[in-house]
Amino acid sequence: MGQIFLRMLLMTIVPLVFASLTLGSQASATSARSDVSAAGRSPIFLVSTAISATIGLILVNLVQPGVGLDPALVKELLATYRAQAQGLQAGGGGKFGVDMS
Repeated sequence: MGQIFLRMLLMTIVPLVFASLTLGSQASATSARSDVSAAGRSPIFLVSTAISATIGLILVNLVQPGVGLDPALVKELLATYRAQAQGLQAGGGGKFGVDMS
């Protein structure tokens, strides 16, 4: 169920984000050539980004992956993937930013 949910999410959100980035870059490129400013075209970019974020939130709240699973199945899944998750945590975790040391 989790893989299905993630694939559905990617199929919905990735094209919307791609379209919003493409429209935003196109708007800024064409505004340099025309008399219409980038501020006049940026609402398209902002609206498409807001739509993609809203669809993502709606999908998460609507589908609620993992809710209603059998407790025995939850214990089995936790036992199966605990070592894999601990290996990822021991890998140093995800650091964001630039390490200047």
